Amino acid sequence: GQLTLGVGRRGQGGPGWARLKVLACGICGTDLHLLHGMKMPAGAEYPVHPGHEVAAEVLEADLGHGPQPGSKVILHPLLPCGKCEDCLSGREHYCAFGEMRGVHRAGGLAEEMVWPSDRLVLADDLDPNLAALLPDAVATAYHAFQRSNLPRGGKLAVIGSGGAGTNVLQICRALDPDATVIAVVNSDGTAKRIRDLGFPVVQGLEGAGRALRKEVGEMGAVVAFSGAADAPG
Repeated sequence: GQLTLGVGRRGQGGPGWARLKVLACGICGTDLHLLHGMKMPAGAEYPVHPGHEVAAEVLEADLGHGPQPGSKVILHPLLPCGKCEDCLSGREHYCAFGEMRGVHRAGGLAEEMVWPSDRLVLADDLDPNLAALLPDAVATAYHAFQRSNLPRGGKLAVIGSGGAGTNVLQICRALDPDATVIAVVNSDGTAKRIRDLGFPVVQGLEGAGRALRKEVGEMGAVVAFSGAADAPG
């Protein structure tokens, strides 16, 4: 049958939504900011039901509309309006009216949830505990790597190697094994973790630019995730 689930800017329900059993839900830095209190984006307010990194099993869905019951899926975390100029031109990630799961809409820190079928991606063969991270921490890193336009076999520096930064390092190594990749980090713990993954490290932001050039030469691209004003450009 047809489901009539979901509320918010994208209508008051109707066909095209799926009911999901949550299999795994990541804890992101945004969730921690929500826990401690943060300035909310337009259209969102407390209380919130967090969790935007989700892998799930489809329990109910419209017949023939998207993944069907029993399918394992990951959830796109953003819900664009589908009607504005950006959405209609294929740039839905710029939608000024879009909503985020776990901020504007109830998220995945629950046993069940609902989400539009056209925002689900099949992930039947993946471990849900790993798959849940793909739409956010991994997709963000992949997008950053693609935007870097690193030449094949080039040299890439990643400044700030938390979750997303570490994923940039690993994505670069997987897609271009001939590339030289180096991380700029602050803490001893992060330095050890990155070295254990097999990547060279420059520790500390002060003088990092000179240290990078001394270590591997001129960079072909730099991806910054640290947010620090004094990070080397």
